[in-house]
Amino acid sequence: MSGVPGGPRTRRQQLADLLRERDWGFEELRHELQLTVRLLEDDLHHVERSARGAGARLAVEPARCAACGFQFRNRAPRHFHVPGRCPRCRSERIDEPRLRIEGGAPASGR
Repeated sequence: MSGVPGGPRTRRQQLADLLRERDWGFEELRHELQLTVRLLEDDLHHVERSARGAGARLAVEPARCAACGFQFRNRAPRHFHVPGRCPRCRSERIDEPRLRIEGGAPASGR
């Protein structure tokens, strides 16, 4: 794969393109790109650094418990996937975090 303008897009470039189009749930992205949890989390960290370098940011709406509304704001920064259980009410009904890239210049080489 090559990052040259007009050439094939790398997996991380494709991920950044998707995140610029709209917000995505972690599992939606995982299924769209057919990646493992670990690989997608690694790619998201790379995309986050690249976005910062381009004057943009990776906006993350934290996971939320569907039962009590608890927001997982203080999760370790390397975890984008859905937590297993709510620490407040112990429910397993967790809405996944939503991710998108905000600001910065549009991607080139599309």
